[in-house]
Amino acid sequence: MKQHIKFNNKSFELAGNIYFPVDFSINDKYPTILVTHPEGAVKEQVPDLYAKKMTKLGYVVLTFDGAYMGESTGSPHFTTDPFQRVSDIVSAVDYLTTLNFVDNNHIYGLGLCAGGGYLIDAAKTEKRFKAIGVVVPVDMGSGIRESIANKDQLIDTLKAVSIQRQMEINGGAVKLTETVAESDEEALKFPENSLFREARSYYRGVGEHPRSTGQQVFSEFDKLLRYDPFHMMDLFWTHPLLAISGSLADTITFAQRAVELSDGMGQLEVIKGATHIDLYYKEEYVNNAIKLLQAFFSKHK
Repeated sequence: MKQHIKFNNKSFELAGNIYFPVDFSINDKYPTILVTHPEGAVKEQVPDLYAKKMTKLGYVVLTFDGAYMGESTGSPHFTTDPFQRVSDIVSAVDYLTTLNFVDNNHIYGLGLCAGGGYLIDAAKTEKRFKAIGVVVPVDMGSGIRESIANKDQLIDTLKAVSIQRQMEINGGAVKLTETVAESDEEALKFPENSLFREARSYYRGVGEHPRSTGQQVFSEFDKLLRYDPFHMMDLFWTHPLLAISGSLADTITFAQRAVELSDGMGQLEVIKGATHIDLYYKEEYVNNAIKLLQAFFSKHK
């Protein structure tokens, strides 16, 4: 059972779906999971799969599109603003506390890919979560910075962003850049099992969705370049944390770093044989992740 909902974060209207357990009763209160989506994705992709599996275990689950994404408002669409993503998560928790069937003392966070990084960032100061689980979490800032060869190219990119913003404010067209390889041949240029190599097989294949275009507003790119979801995590962190990655995931270092900075409250679980994208949709690996999440959330009631 699923209900389409909308809630506000200041001037933004965010679109979401609430999933209910089979035996749901409006008169009862339920442990509830808030799910955050990967960068460039929408709620109907990876979050939908994880939500449906968690409701079978008795949870109410909220998935939602971040501002500028999917069915949520925000212009220009496909803007990536990590600071806005964090604000959206806090507003989603606010929204959950208005629902009579949500047990406010048992709200859990589940972050997927970049959504895991944003969730960790939000949870540094948002203390209403009971526990946090992240699956193949990604620090988008570091990931983007490390893809740029040197400081000179980094500065050149920032200059180009400023010039593009100036053009747009003076009436020029919004420039969109591709975040997914435009062809199978281009994808093969990246190392085997890498996120960028496999992303095309998901976003332009098994997980394709019309509201997930694989594009990004270039004039807002500076926000990603300066972003660090782990900044001051060692100072603020108070939540039990489960970080799940795959043994073949090239993003595993982000999961390891999150655990290292969790002030002794984190644990890392590595699913053997899984790549980053495998944990988006392949039943064998996703089911393993669900078992780990269920055991973890049940431990922290």
